[in-house]
Amino acid sequence: MYSRREFLRTASLAGSAVVLNFRDLVSKPRRAAFFGLHDFVETHPDAVFVLRTGVDLKTNTGALKDVGHQLGRSLFVSKSDGASGFPVSANVVLKPNITSWRWDKTPIEQTMGIQTDPYFVEGVVNSLFDVSVLAQNTYIREANYLATAVDGTWYRDLATRTGLNLKDFPSVAQMASQDVQWTDVPNGVWFSKIPHLWPVNSPASCLINIAKFKSHSMGMTLCSKNLQGTNATPYVSHCTAWGTAMSGVDTKHVVPNAFTTIKANYDRHTAAKIPRWDLPGSGSGGIWMETHASRCLDNNSVLHPAINMIEGIYGREGPFVTGPDANGEANGYGRDIMTNLVIFGKNSLHVDIVGTYLAGHEPGDFGLFHLALERGLSKYLNPRDISLYEWKLDGSASTARLENFPQTPIRTLYLRKAGEPAYQPVIMCEYGTPNKGRQGHTSIGFCTKEAA
Repeated sequence: MYSRREFLRTASLAGSAVVLNFRDLVSKPRRAAFFGLHDFVETHPDAVFVLRTGVDLKTNTGALKDVGHQLGRSLFVSKSDGASGFPVSANVVLKPNITSWRWDKTPIEQTMGIQTDPYFVEGVVNSLFDVSVLAQNTYIREANYLATAVDGTWYRDLATRTGLNLKDFPSVAQMASQDVQWTDVPNGVWFSKIPHLWPVNSPASCLINIAKFKSHSMGMTLCSKNLQGTNATPYVSHCTAWGTAMSGVDTKHVVPNAFTTIKANYDRHTAAKIPRWDLPGSGSGGIWMETHASRCLDNNSVLHPAINMIEGIYGREGPFVTGPDANGEANGYGRDIMTNLVIFGKNSLHVDIVGTYLAGHEPGDFGLFHLALERGLSKYLNPRDISLYEWKLDGSASTARLENFPQTPIRTLYLRKAGEPAYQPVIMCEYGTPNKGRQGHTSIGFCTKEAA
């Protein structure tokens, strides 16, 4: 009987639209020494994969856990050596979105979509255990986690059931040195050094980014922004306004003249007509977004997750507790929608570009993607340029088009202009091609009408 390794070596993957799963043909699996990603995903780092799910209700915890488990079993596989994976004794860090609503005692069912679903995450955790990852070396890290909050009990119970490590963290000034992994940011615009919650970014660790399909004041809170929560408090406060110090952050960890540089970049990007960048306001307008995106991308430039996922089994319209009514104005609780998609890939920005499109938005409208393209963290602005595959739970993948998947309009507060509803889809911009021949940060393309 073939081993999985022998099968994959004999399968013709190059140029094929389909990848076969050999797990079920292995009758007596043995404890592996290494694990990693499915070879097809690993060897297509710029591609994005979309899994359709069929969960009926967001409260169907068994179905949510089963999807996470089956997806994880199709993605995380045993490896014969460390050249293409991690030792099973490695520290494995999962980063779900655990945005807290501890200021509100709302019944959890009304605010579930604020967080990555914990039962889906638990299924992924169990799939890691299936490939011999050790529970005592498995961690969940989130700067905003608070066990005593209403929402915190969800993940605390998950940790109790699985035995993984989850805990509150105080500010970096109060932490023990072993709780912080300091990371240099060689080409930072804002940060020169970032404190990550250990073991994030520690040597030989494996980071798994599991974001949520939800809207936020900064657009869609997907993979790239979710990584913000790996930063220890107060460095996690990327959304602090331009010209305002991040209280408690040591100035020696900030690039000299960072505000001046951000302002110069903002002026250049406004002149290049990045959509909505001309909205005034240092704490709500375009320069605020330039500031946030600069910090966010500094962080993304030094983090290299093994995989980035958007859990979109149900999507959230409304960033925290409040959300839009039928007229697009804030009116009580946000809305959770059964979107039944999980979007994933190696490149967090590429995953986010596809996720933004599937949330009913034109990605070219969001300045974060323009800045990521300029900094070389993304290769694309137009989601149609990204290699797209539909993933099945048997581990097969077939080429797909964006039109194969439903768009779900998830409204956002992003850079609202006068006379517009508080919440709306951002869809006014059509795709274009960035300027060619750019050097460093000298120019950037913006959205123009794409040729038919």
